[in-house]
Amino acid sequence: MADSKITALTALTAADPVNDMFPVVDVSDTTMAASGTTKRISANNILSSSPTASGNFTITGDLTVRTNKLAVTSTGVGCGTATPANQLSVRNEGASGVSVVDIRGGTGGAGALQISGNGTTLGTTSFDFIQNGAGAFILNRDATPLAFSVNGGVRYEIGTTGISTWSVAGTTAMTLNSTGLGVGAVPSAYKLHVAGTGYFSSILTLGGASRISAEGSNALNLNTNSVDRITIDSSGNVGVGVTPSSAKLEVNGAGRFSGFGVNSIGLNTTGTAQSFVRYTTAGADCYIGTESSVAGGFFTGSTAYATCIYNASNTPIQFFTNGSVKATLDTTGNLLVGLTTAGTTAAKTIQIANGTAPTANVTGGQLYVESGALKFRGSSGTITTIAAA
Repeated sequence: MADSKITALTALTAADPVNDMFPVVDVSDTTMAASGTTKRISANNILSSSPTASGNFTITGDLTVRTNKLAVTSTGVGCGTATPANQLSVRNEGASGVSVVDIRGGTGGAGALQISGNGTTLGTTSFDFIQNGAGAFILNRDATPLAFSVNGGVRYEIGTTGISTWSVAGTTAMTLNSTGLGVGAVPSAYKLHVAGTGYFSSILTLGGASRISAEGSNALNLNTNSVDRITIDSSGNVGVGVTPSSAKLEVNGAGRFSGFGVNSIGLNTTGTAQSFVRYTTAGADCYIGTESSVAGGFFTGSTAYATCIYNASNTPIQFFTNGSVKATLDTTGNLLVGLTTAGTTAAKTIQIANGTAPTANVTGGQLYVESGALKFRGSSGTITTIAAA
């Protein structure tokens, strides 16, 4: 009978989940008694059903479901592995193209995945990590920034409009917005805006009126091989190979101008005793040297001088070729050919050093000194001694 006690029970030996049966009372079947009908059921029947119970169900040993699909050991819970190495180990060993974990939130907007490393409850903020096909992304459905924090401080944040900021020690280091990228600054007009101090402390403007500009009173240096080659100070003075002082252009070392022509060079000063090169329209003025009214140089069309070579100081004007003096105009007006020093008390004389007699004719004549004698060779080759040695 359904309410009769089962007696003469013996100890269980080997369990057969298919053939070994449990007695069970089916209370919905009253054919045996009003309290129900006794029926048989196997272990597989119990495991495949959906029983509910108000008490606790405890397993003291390891639990393995379907070999390696789910395992509970003293170490932790393993999904896809029978030997979990951590509190929770999720693996997808041997499979290809299948997601390891698929966690989905409800339709109410609560976050699908919340992870806390210090036991803090994160609440119901709607953060999701979603994989869609080949792409993966982090989604925040709330109208709040998505922030990445390290050691209690926000290091990277994506705002609700897409503005990204990188922070170091509580200070914004970089900002990326719809205008461009700012390093130490928020870009407002340029694609790249760098501010502050360092090897690159400037604003770089690309497109339109391009420029590189130093901020504040900082100088702008062009550097190669760790050496400053060109310096532009805050007053606009330019130094090549040197830090400029008060001159607009200061050059240290040898140099030259190539392609010299009309209007090709325009280095000029308006003050006195200032060195400059000035070349404007042909026939108007060509200054090489210093201010015409004070020092010297080469002048063409100057209001103070005609075309001339001019030296205001008490020093000779010398002409060099191949690194040595070939002619000299000294301070007393002596013209020296092949000499650098005139004879004692000489003034306004032409003095010629001993030379080599010419062996060919020219159209005109050749005046020279040979062994101390002044000679002249005419166009027909006739040599005349004008004065003996």
